Amino acid sequence: MIFFISWSHSDPVYSDYYEACNMLISPAGVSSGFKLGAWDKQPDRVMLDSGAYYYLTSTGPPVTQSSVFRKQLRMFRGVRSKTIFCHLDHPISPRDSSQVSAFLAVERTLGNACEFMELYRRHNLHKNPLLQPLAVIQGVDADSIRFCAGELEKMGFELFGLGSLAPLYNPAEIMERIKVAAQVVGGENLHIFGISRLDVISQLKKYRIRSLDSTRPIKAAIHNAVFYSNPFRTYGIDGSRNADRYPATLKEPLPCPCPTCREKTSLLLETGSKKSTNARALHNYYHLVRHLTQSPPIPRTPQ
Repeated sequence: MIFFISWSHSDPVYSDYYEACNMLISPAGVSSGFKLGAWDKQPDRVMLDSGAYYYLTSTGPPVTQSSVFRKQLRMFRGVRSKTIFCHLDHPISPRDSSQVSAFLAVERTLGNACEFMELYRRHNLHKNPLLQPLAVIQGVDADSIRFCAGELEKMGFELFGLGSLAPLYNPAEIMERIKVAAQVVGGENLHIFGISRLDVISQLKKYRIRSLDSTRPIKAAIHNAVFYSNPFRTYGIDGSRNADRYPATLKEPLPCPCPTCREKTSLLLETGSKKSTNARALHNYYHLVRHLTQSPPIPRTPQ
């Protein structure tokens, strides 16, 4: 299973620190002039999503499929990595998941997917061996998910992602949606967007899920949480804000070969600065990837 770390402009650049790093980057999370191709150390794989969830909750003017596509093209200039382009979908909020709302979201998603494929082919991106388009499946139950996935298959997509899972809290509901989507398009062709729950992630292998993404390393770092693996566990930082949320706290770091612990261990348990938060995120990334893939990510050799 391939793990993509979700990245925003203020996060550490994980590919600067790790070999074979896979990153999901949203147009909504970077400046209008951002170009991934300018990075010296590029990720192994990149997924350019549409930023749909951000745009749905934004008070700004509505975005269009063509405007998102143009921004993705600008972001892609100079990129040497295998890259996935996602169309603009319409996420479904749990607060408004009525049949009518779900139907409208699916219809808008399908309309954008159709327009996206026209743009993708018009720009001859289907001829670029580095690129692959991804269709986003929306729905709130088995019928709507099957319908959406089936229509996307008819458009010629071969890679799919399942959306609107991140706001859900019920693991059984999440797994039921994943199971239905995997039955339609095949788990080996399916990406799961925005999943952080380890109890859910641990069940994905039985459906042969291709990939997933998460912001868990940076979000945990913001809340002063420190990961370790083999076995996977989470510690709070002794004396810090939120320390009482965790079953155990640390006064000193444990042995670890990640870039943070190798170069400046003291940052791991510091709090209150963006520098220490990002250092902790790099550490958390190491242990989360090690846990999910059963293989530790390879830190880059310091220059």
